[in-house]
Amino acid sequence: MNTTFRNGIFPDLDYATYRSIPAINISTLAWADESAAHLKAAIDGTMDKKESEDLAYGTALHARVLEPEFYYKRYVVSMPCSAILKSGERKGLACGERGRYLVGETWFCGKHASSGNNQASLTISEETARSIEMAFDRINAHPIVRLVNQRGAFECTICFTISDMGLHSCPLDAKVRLDKLILPTDRWPCTILDLKKVGHGAANQDDVENSIWRWKYDAKAAFYVDAVQRTCGYNARFVWIFIEDSPPYTINAMEADRETIEIGRQRYQSWLGKYVVGKLSGEWPGHTDGTTIKRGGLPEHVRKKFRH
Repeated sequence: MNTTFRNGIFPDLDYATYRSIPAINISTLAWADESAAHLKAAIDGTMDKKESEDLAYGTALHARVLEPEFYYKRYVVSMPCSAILKSGERKGLACGERGRYLVGETWFCGKHASSGNNQASLTISEETARSIEMAFDRINAHPIVRLVNQRGAFECTICFTISDMGLHSCPLDAKVRLDKLILPTDRWPCTILDLKKVGHGAANQDDVENSIWRWKYDAKAAFYVDAVQRTCGYNARFVWIFIEDSPPYTINAMEADRETIEIGRQRYQSWLGKYVVGKLSGEWPGHTDGTTIKRGGLPEHVRKKFRH
């Protein structure tokens, strides 16, 4: 699929169409935090990763909370693989791994499905489905559900061109996909919602703040806020909903403060700087210049323990 780039807000684009838009998203741009070489590899599409079980859970949870009709229409709860093992300690027993291929009424895992069988679209296990329902119920019981249920666009795509911030000579077509965009009303200001799944016991304030820094959520939030401002002129607030992926499914709803957004903006602007240098010079250096041997070793916090 090859979609032409157009500036604007597109609330109804499916994910496959969004992926095909020839523009850079913030996840691609964020590789510049590692090095310009990583950024170039991400732009060229050589760093695409296969979806992990953890990511698949988060994607399904997003659909259940934000797009329930899509969730029930597309997601299939799979049964364990029914293939009979022919060797090993469990010889003669059913495989029991997560089913991914449905042949007639029988489920098989990727190892035991015959070639040519079509993979059931968007499969999740019974355990995952139960966990998602419990997380969904927890969100419904939390006051944040009033914001989740506000009229707005779920999985909203915005396309825009950056021609300032040092990109005058090489404008950058960019795209974002917001979990939910709520346009301003008499009751609510313009708001961007971002649902984040976290591990067991990781929804507390310290862990959440560390995650925001580690996973560059501040820069991504700033990029999303600026995308809305550039496209429709609204100064949006940004709200994260962090929820555990296992009992008791605690929730930490947090609005990004002004300083967090500003620091995030500085971070992504530095990535844009690496992009500009690379585009103009044709050079995309990695961690070193390829010829220098650095002096170093232990991290600074370890060194301090041994200094007198």
